[in-house]
Amino acid sequence: MKLLLSAGAIALIGSGTQAEAGGLFLPGSGAVSTSRAGAAVASTSDGEALGLNPAGLAKTTGTTITLSMAIIDYAMTFRRRGTYDYVDDADQSWEGAPYPVVSDDAKPPLGIGSYQPIPVFAITTDLGGKLSKLRLAAGIYAPSNSYPFRDLCTKTASGCEKYEFNVDIDQPPSPARYDIVSQEAAVILPSLAASYRVLPDLDVGARISVGFAHLKSKINVWSSPGNLVENVNRDGLFSVDVKDNFVPGYGIGLAYRPTPRLEIGANYSSSLTLEAQGSAHAELGSMSGAAGVDVEVVPVPDEFARCAPGGTVESQKACVTL
Repeated sequence: MKLLLSAGAIALIGSGTQAEAGGLFLPGSGAVSTSRAGAAVASTSDGEALGLNPAGLAKTTGTTITLSMAIIDYAMTFRRRGTYDYVDDADQSWEGAPYPVVSDDAKPPLGIGSYQPIPVFAITTDLGGKLSKLRLAAGIYAPSNSYPFRDLCTKTASGCEKYEFNVDIDQPPSPARYDIVSQEAAVILPSLAASYRVLPDLDVGARISVGFAHLKSKINVWSSPGNLVENVNRDGLFSVDVKDNFVPGYGIGLAYRPTPRLEIGANYSSSLTLEAQGSAHAELGSMSGAAGVDVEVVPVPDEFARCAPGGTVESQKACVTL
């Protein structure tokens, strides 16, 4: 008997319901606002206003160029509670041992070692004073959490080791492998913005963005039913590499000064929806399937593909909606 897992558009596709996940959040946009934990909606007065509050552009004079960046490192180290389970059809030295410490050892391709610069680049102008109340801006910025790089390793006596699926069969697998193995992602938003001083104490602004995104991710999944003991030989490794070259968004804001000592800022930024497509690869463990049941990963017929037809056994298709 053979079990075929349809993966053509092996897809990580979100449903229509709203989901809010916990995790890491980087407030702000650029060096100044990030150092203030994002508390710059009212005070922003340079090119960083492009992503924070476009009304803040009204405070600029002449033509200005802003190049700002927050440099971040997700320095995660944690230990999963519990021990490796005993496996009936395997005899491994780590069975029953406590789960080891796991760390993030990502080296972003455009980073400096483990550090990733998140840039803001903007040019603002008052058009030479021809329209004294109007300011225009153009530039690029990256939204918060647009660089979630991960490359998890397991701390051992010889260092932090990265487990290679179907290769390191005599080494304990990562206890975090069902959450994430590795991930690279980036979202960049080229943008245009304008602000207008409606009253001496009231500025309004708006921004439109058309960005692009790239995501790579690896995660382990069960390749055998009921793999409750987490036998790594009954796992599979699922990888995606997808892009979305059209990620639209917008923002509006205002800044109001009721007294010389008080300024109130408000900003709304639309959500960003990524509908990325690309390639996928599934690698099965040596004991995948069940007794009398083989497992293969094959594409669904094109007429049933939810988003990306044309997948083959050798070249799967993937869709990711975030």
